[in-house]
Amino acid sequence: MGGGYSGFPGAGVFPAAPAPYPKYSGVKTPEIKLPEISGDTLAWPSFIDRFLCLIDKDIRFSEVHKLEYLKSSLKGEPARMLQNLQSISTNYPIALAMLKRRYEDEWPLIAKHLEAMFGFKQILGKSSKELRRLHEVFCLNTGGLEVLGYPFDTWVCVFLLSSKLDQESGEMWEKLVVELPREHSTGKITIPSFELMMGFIDQRARTLEHSGALK
Repeated sequence: MGGGYSGFPGAGVFPAAPAPYPKYSGVKTPEIKLPEISGDTLAWPSFIDRFLCLIDKDIRFSEVHKLEYLKSSLKGEPARMLQNLQSISTNYPIALAMLKRRYEDEWPLIAKHLEAMFGFKQILGKSSKELRRLHEVFCLNTGGLEVLGYPFDTWVCVFLLSSKLDQESGEMWEKLVVELPREHSTGKITIPSFELMMGFIDQRARTLEHSGALK
């Protein structure tokens, strides 16, 4: 028997490993449009998420490139915080840590989300535009609180939303609520959900839009 023959064609031949992504050399890097931030704590989470996805996790960028991209996205206070940091690789993690320490503060974010909802003025008359704005404000800010780990889409939020409705829409909402079936197991009155309220607002706005178009 001859040695070395395995009986399988191509035995011992392994596919070449995929070539690694080439790192960008020099100072010329792709132009990437990044959001700018000027110190608004409410805008910080979306800014840093996008920066980390587009720049920080891209292995082709050196630490110096990442620092330059970061600096170019800052205005006002955050820009002043980093203005004396030299563009050297060791300063990139320092810059990120400085910004995170300053802007990753959940309490002001929670307060701003709540202020936007509690501060929404009651709608005074039939208006599909205002109902759409109400839907948008509560959708955006309850979503923001959910991301932070503090969900607010509870019966408290439903009550708050109902207090923002115009009189006619509010009466229609209460009619819908009293007609909800009781809980089968306990016989208790069903508490309306946030999803039900948001669906009601969407449907009410659509109805007003249709009736306005028919006039």
